[in-house]
Amino acid sequence: ISSKSKLAGHCHFEDVGNMEDDVALSIMAEAMEKYGKHGSKLGSLPGDSSGKQRVFAVSYEGLIEMQDTYLYYLYHQLGINSTFIPQFYDGNEKYVTLANGTGKEELEHEQQNQEIEVDSRPPKPEEYHPPPPKQSLLPKKVIAIFGPESSGTEFLSTTLGVATGAFPSDGQWSRVVLPSHVSSPVEEWVFRQQNNRRAMSLDGEWEVQNLALPRGRLCTENNTREVNVVEALVPDECFRYESYPDNSPETVEWVWNRELDETEHRFNYTMRRVENNAAGKGYPDGKSESPQAASKSAIAEMCRNEVHITEDSKSWTCGATCGTGQYNGYALYPNRFLVNITSHIE
Repeated sequence: ISSKSKLAGHCHFEDVGNMEDDVALSIMAEAMEKYGKHGSKLGSLPGDSSGKQRVFAVSYEGLIEMQDTYLYYLYHQLGINSTFIPQFYDGNEKYVTLANGTGKEELEHEQQNQEIEVDSRPPKPEEYHPPPPKQSLLPKKVIAIFGPESSGTEFLSTTLGVATGAFPSDGQWSRVVLPSHVSSPVEEWVFRQQNNRRAMSLDGEWEVQNLALPRGRLCTENNTREVNVVEALVPDECFRYESYPDNSPETVEWVWNRELDETEHRFNYTMRRVENNAAGKGYPDGKSESPQAASKSAIAEMCRNEVHITEDSKSWTCGATCGTGQYNGYALYPNRFLVNITSHIE
């Protein structure tokens, strides 16, 4: 069922999608073998002599069927103190009914639910107040939800995000620097109903990561001969897509989602415009750089000092490709990639 959902929304090339799913399942199997309940490498991590289980298998179908009973057991396993119960909706049902020839009603029901979600959004803030600076880029505890694309990772990431206080139960408004047809960048409110990327609690206690396998841009025929696998996912502030390193991943992903039907030429034109704006070119007030560009050097320094992402490092991994020169301090990722769960844990 997850494969059908993936082909319908994330990857329209069956051979590419199947190849990615095969790699995803092998990555998950390796993680279970090494860090599951009877993992061969439990207790081998630095500072971990307890041999505590690091990887848990979660059944989406079991969660939907048993609901709060299953969820409370999962909270206990993960050390989460919460009584939060989400609204359960079986995302598989429409695919089963479509196979039986009765899917029209289910699709209409899903559309109605989506309309209700839009109506239930909290009011858009009238003014932007930037969040307080983080004391640390690294959370104390990380929960990473892995699974093949369209396998329910977003639902579980959102549920655990709310339960840990990392993600608001009614969704979240955020400000994103977006493409503009004029010289100055445009900052626009973007609403996230689900924790589709990652979320950290304000006290830095928890971060919940939604790591669908793969993540990034929707797949194209160009992916056919290569499935990119990286070693780990670094903090969001230190993450950049290697094709567009001047922009935050959230900005790049926004453009990808908005221009699915546009040509590659149109997409590259838009991204060049974003890069020029982010670099502060052509600002009407005469400033040499935008506030976003001015903060980049400070962020890169934090990434080098705290997360040890640097082109000079010989003993630390950057997770993906280490940025060099002006990008020293950032980890650069392919446009579409899978994360190796085992090395991500290590």
